[in-house]
Amino acid sequence: MKAFLRKNYFTLLMFLLVGLFVVQAGYFIFNVQRGVPPDEIEHLVQITNYFESPSLFIPAEDYEKSNYGTLNQSRFFYHMLLGKLGHLNILGLDQTIFMRLINLIFSLIYLFAFYKLLKLVFEKERYLIITAFGIQTNILMFTFLSSSVNYDNLVNLLAISSIYFTFKHLSKKSVGDLFLVFICMGLGMITKISFGPLMVGLFFILGIAHRKNFKKLFSDCWQFIIAKKFKNIVITISLFLIFLTNVLLFSFNHIKYGGFFPKCHQIYSQETCSTDDPNYAMYNIKSTGKLDPIDPITYLEKWSKLMEDQTFGIFAHKSINLTKNHGHIFSFLFFLFSIFFIRQFNPRKNLLMNISLGLVIFYTLFLAFFVNYQSYLFNGVVHAGVQGRYLFPVLPLMIVIFVHYVLNTFKAKIQAILSIVLISLFIYLSFPSYFFSPQRELFEESSIAIILHPSTVLL
Repeated sequence: MKAFLRKNYFTLLMFLLVGLFVVQAGYFIFNVQRGVPPDEIEHLVQITNYFESPSLFIPAEDYEKSNYGTLNQSRFFYHMLLGKLGHLNILGLDQTIFMRLINLIFSLIYLFAFYKLLKLVFEKERYLIITAFGIQTNILMFTFLSSSVNYDNLVNLLAISSIYFTFKHLSKKSVGDLFLVFICMGLGMITKISFGPLMVGLFFILGIAHRKNFKKLFSDCWQFIIAKKFKNIVITISLFLIFLTNVLLFSFNHIKYGGFFPKCHQIYSQETCSTDDPNYAMYNIKSTGKLDPIDPITYLEKWSKLMEDQTFGIFAHKSINLTKNHGHIFSFLFFLFSIFFIRQFNPRKNLLMNISLGLVIFYTLFLAFFVNYQSYLFNGVVHAGVQGRYLFPVLPLMIVIFVHYVLNTFKAKIQAILSIVLISLFIYLSFPSYFFSPQRELFEESSIAIILHPSTVLL
């Protein structure tokens, strides 16, 4: 038995962590009321439209029984996909439960892609892989989101897939991997517009990597396209169709609505948008009050605290906030990481780690200053649009960087001890902290009042 455990400890631990994640997500799926997770009702409304329609794309003017929410001419793929998958519910499950289970499957595929990414970055350093995987599967908001109906689950899957295939392409120079990067990017852009900054970052990395061999790259791509292999044909046709969908969709938006990513008032009337979307005024109508804005650095401090609380706690239509003691623990871990990072950082050592760091910094600063800070200057509300889940496209890279700098310099025995401590700590700070929270019962039993068109029927 000891020999078996010694030989298979890595595989057993990985399956144990996945099993623990599924149990926790399953608890949320079956115990949290519909509409408590972020924007769940709005997503269900849009999914219902595609469930009832034979079309793969529904023009905005045909949404006669839908409120404006996630309705947008630039993000339909998630709702279309789940609407069509809804017909596979042959067991007669409650459709909200069925949709939540599909979202859990998205996150399980995400975890598989994350594991592949860890193997690529850490190679044979098993303790680093286990630690990073243990942290990812025990981040409370990620687990909660995975058990909810929300297009962020598909965006997160497409984001980590884009990152993985980019890293794999840089390591193996395979054209097939490069085409898969473009496929994931194309799907990401028709799922949620916030995928854009990550796409820009990855394009920049690929451009730098191929700046001296564009001619050879085009030649390799052409040889991949004309090769009479089934895999190549499927990838090429998929890429062409997704590229064509993006071109037609965004061209149509610009011609008809005056913007590639039209807002509600560009599609409907301002009165309709204000009535149907309670948050419309906050995000789209400039505050008339006098604003004495805080400086960007002060804003970044407040923003960072909000992002920490809404990543390691639960932030939805009802929230479970971090306790002060738990917040201190995460602050200490960040301080610990900072010390190791300052002592070890060497831009010449590890290409993939440098790329990871660059992507995280670019995406984080873009979100903080070009999105959230600009929104604050517009509406005067510090917390408007600030949500931890908006950082999830680069969360896996944050975890990779943290684990690399904290564990990498130690020998195997110390790595094993630190791995056990960190995984145990994140497990404790995740689901147990939620389950024993005095707010849990009220959180799970709350029903959420959402403004919907009277004729709306959910699935």
